[in-house]
Amino acid sequence: MAIVTGGGTGVGAAIARLLAKEGAAATITGRRQEVLAHRVDAMAQSGGHAFAAPGSVTEEAEVQHAVYTTLERCGRVDILVTNAGSTSNAGPLHDMTDET
Repeated sequence: MAIVTGGGTGVGAAIARLLAKEGAAATITGRRQEVLAHRVDAMAQSGGHAFAAPGSVTEEAEVQHAVYTTLERCGRVDILVTNAGSTSNAGPLHDMTDET
């Protein structure tokens, strides 16, 4: 089971499609629920398995919801693709606060 943040469009969507093609189920996250729904439908039509977890990676509760939802559905997370993000406070991860 994989979680792909920013999995509705662009690079994240391409990664989610590839994971599905290789047989992995994926929870895809993103801020736009309708975009995620379209992506989940497209993956299902091509034989993949995906779930949408709308939310922003800037909101801790929404990130936790995506993880807990994945664990409830699949029991584990094998792959984490942290694709979504922002460059407004770019820097080394170990130097960032939770708020950043």
